[in-house]
Amino acid sequence: LTLFLAFLIRTHPLGVFSPNADLGVVVATAALGSVLGTTIGSRFRSRRPEPLAVITLVAAASVGVITAIWFGLLTAALAILVATTSQSIGKLGLDSVIQRDVDEDVRTSAFARSETVLQLSWVAGGFLAIVLPSNGSLGLGVASVVLVGLLVVTVRAMQNVKSAEPQRPAPPPPPRT
Repeated sequence: LTLFLAFLIRTHPLGVFSPNADLGVVVATAALGSVLGTTIGSRFRSRRPEPLAVITLVAAASVGVITAIWFGLLTAALAILVATTSQSIGKLGLDSVIQRDVDEDVRTSAFARSETVLQLSWVAGGFLAIVLPSNGSLGLGVASVVLVGLLVVTVRAMQNVKSAEPQRPAPPPPPRT
């Protein structure tokens, strides 16, 4: 999203400030979102990360749709703020799940695989930023569709994991005295 907005502002200035100032607003908002996401994520470290992942996906998809409909510097800055905040929280949540659920002997390779997938996602996002036409509404619409798809996959995966968990037997009744 950051790359897409950077290319978009360079080719089609938003006209609020100068193109460099508009780009500065987007980059500063991205940095703020990253700091905010890390701060929020560290506060929720002890809680279950799965519901937080769903909340961040809903927030990012919702703001993406709003930005696609009413594209401008303010909504683009809001979209990048929510996206980078969600990304930071999601990354901390993923690390938390790996730390909690993966056996110690394969944890290192699980972290390596997750980092590889995240880096490939950045490459795919950068590729989309270059390939998509310089149209803010179209770009944010495509991003929103991807996020809604990820939301559906995430919710289904959470349901599958929950249904696959072994059911614990009810505790025995207390002994009669």
